[in-house]
Amino acid sequence: MDTLRLVAPVIPDAIIAADMLGEILYANPAASRLFGYDQTDWTGLNVRELAPAPHHAAHDGYLSHYLTTGEARLIGTGREVEAKRRDGSVFPIRLALGDMGADKPDGWRFIALIQDLTTEYQNRQQLRTQHDMLRLVIDRVPALVAYVTPDKRYRLASATYSIFSSIPIEQLPGHHVREIIGEARYATVLPYLEKALRGEEQAFEADLPEPGGDTRRFEIRYTPDQAPDGHVRGVLILALDVTVQRMMEIQASERLTALSGLVAGVAHEVNNPIGIANTSASYLQDATRRTREAWAAGTLTRTELENYFNEAADAANLITNNLKRSARLVREFKQVAADQRAAEPRRIELCAYLDEVLDTLRPLTRHRPIEMSLTCAESITLTDHPDAWAQILINLVQNSLAHGFTETQSGHIQLQVHREAESAVLVYRDDGCGMPESVRIHALEPFFTTRRGQGGNGLGLSIVHNLVTGLFRGTLKLESRPGHGVCFTIRRPLTDLRNEEPLAVAATTLNEAQR
Repeated sequence: MDTLRLVAPVIPDAIIAADMLGEILYANPAASRLFGYDQTDWTGLNVRELAPAPHHAAHDGYLSHYLTTGEARLIGTGREVEAKRRDGSVFPIRLALGDMGADKPDGWRFIALIQDLTTEYQNRQQLRTQHDMLRLVIDRVPALVAYVTPDKRYRLASATYSIFSSIPIEQLPGHHVREIIGEARYATVLPYLEKALRGEEQAFEADLPEPGGDTRRFEIRYTPDQAPDGHVRGVLILALDVTVQRMMEIQASERLTALSGLVAGVAHEVNNPIGIANTSASYLQDATRRTREAWAAGTLTRTELENYFNEAADAANLITNNLKRSARLVREFKQVAADQRAAEPRRIELCAYLDEVLDTLRPLTRHRPIEMSLTCAESITLTDHPDAWAQILINLVQNSLAHGFTETQSGHIQLQVHREAESAVLVYRDDGCGMPESVRIHALEPFFTTRRGQGGNGLGLSIVHNLVTGLFRGTLKLESRPGHGVCFTIRRPLTDLRNEEPLAVAATTLNEAQR
């Protein structure tokens, strides 16, 4: 004990010695500073006075229990507890309490080593606050955010990672990346992750499979966390789901491409009737000049005049019919082009509108032996999004021409429209090469294509699916097998797009409409 008395005054931590009743026999200067007592104040003070409620009142019972049974709760162990200063303020301490044994000459029985944890607790609280703020930020970011250690285990992950795993986010740290995102996704991102762990920042896009079979496109960035010496301590992961964004971009591009094709096709189609009308007008002009000259010279015969009248009538008919044809083509093109830009629903007669769209697509088959036809069992008038119908038909026809038929192969594309109960039904068929089952089951997924690297983006049929099931709230069924073409059945419920009330739908048979 003499040695302890010698060194205790210079020890920075508080040291207190007490007898078997808890009466304080010694306290070093650090204890006086910590608890706010003068060195002379310790005499006759019991250690219970240093304990806040409820331990203050129970202290003597703790001590008696230990002396009677030898069962220790604090003695011989270190523990973080609360203590009370002379002014009554409570603060955290780390307490190490030892039993010196009975029958010591100076009466010392217990000795306590006490460390003030106030600053440490403040630092802990600050760290917790910072952690909570970080958690609030990353959980509100519309992206996957994570930090991965060099052994490819999560140290931190945002709540958005719940889309990959049923493991609670707070339990995710320590789990391997493969375990959380799955084998297929892990195989896709592993090469980039390994490069990032070597200190190379990675930015890429990847198509990651979903458990249900769908595919989502992510824009991913791996940023190495490097120490000053260049050592990689981990990798920060930021992954943003851009599936919808990319689909919208490609859909917009496809619309522009489709419109460009329509412009070129309509320009060619309009050029033919205008050329015929121009030739007819020139012929009529020459015939009129010759007839006028013969009449002026007095050589015009009755037969020549009758021939002129007949030729003039034929020329006028050719001019009128071909100009009407040109006007119809321009009108249909303007309507389809306007509908490609419009988003608001309008009143349309479905069969007539689809026929207009089909006419604008005929230039695509001008040099190919493909026949396109539309049959309607009844007239269906409804308020709807014509731009969506145009996009659906454009994508289906382009899909057939790109995948169903070779450049020289003859074939048929047939559309049938009818009504079933409270749904308008469009059945689209081609008699092209068809699809194997391995292709059919994935054909409606975004970014799935059998022509990767050959101009295919894998979104044409996915856009059709999204428009039918999303905007129309309908259903789309795809049937196909090799050598037997494809059949798409689209069912569009006849409900108003804005208030979900039944549409005022006019449905009459064609025979009745013609009466």
